[in-house]
Amino acid sequence: FFFHDHKVSSTAWLGLEETMKFLSSGHDTYHTRSKSVSLEENKFALAQQVCRNKEDPEYLIKLWIDEYIGYGVYVLKDLVKGEFICEYPGELISDTERNLRIEQYDQEDLGSYIFDVQIENKKYILDATRSTRIGRYINDSPPRHINALPKVIHVDQKVYLCFFAAKDIPKNTEVRYSYSSKNLTWRSKARYARPINLKESPETTDDITKNSMAN
Repeated sequence: FFFHDHKVSSTAWLGLEETMKFLSSGHDTYHTRSKSVSLEENKFALAQQVCRNKEDPEYLIKLWIDEYIGYGVYVLKDLVKGEFICEYPGELISDTERNLRIEQYDQEDLGSYIFDVQIENKKYILDATRSTRIGRYINDSPPRHINALPKVIHVDQKVYLCFFAAKDIPKNTEVRYSYSSKNLTWRSKARYARPINLKESPETTDDITKNSMAN
């Protein structure tokens, strides 16, 4: 996965161990026709709606944090563990296509948003580089600080990658998951290693105030 606003030169692999740890804690991979789901039906219905309609939940907002880390994604309401957050809006591509696109984006001097994930021994590659939807802007944290994890769901026989809460997430908290790469500069800085609350970022607080007034 390539971090937005920073030109990272190689993809970061989201390991199977980290994802399966979440899946094995009582949260099953979702299928639209499965009767055994671990969340209430209305929460999965929201995931289906988002994936079908290509829309983002109203309880999320993209806000500017600062020049170093760029944008972040915040929740505007409390979320409980296991609750749907958003879709990662990527185009499903092959290994070959990924390599071609990485070269292309390097030539165009674009930050690349290619996400490799392996779940249940199957590999998925999604490219959200040209997407403007909110899931693209979720920042990285080391595993000990994450509050979101990706999961593959199937809607209308199509594969989608979505984020679900790895723990309870209080209102006004930034959403974070692990890019699973240890060589990320912001991880060495205490301020950026964990989710940033709106109270910790005056610039971001000003932005959300302006947004509320506009609406």
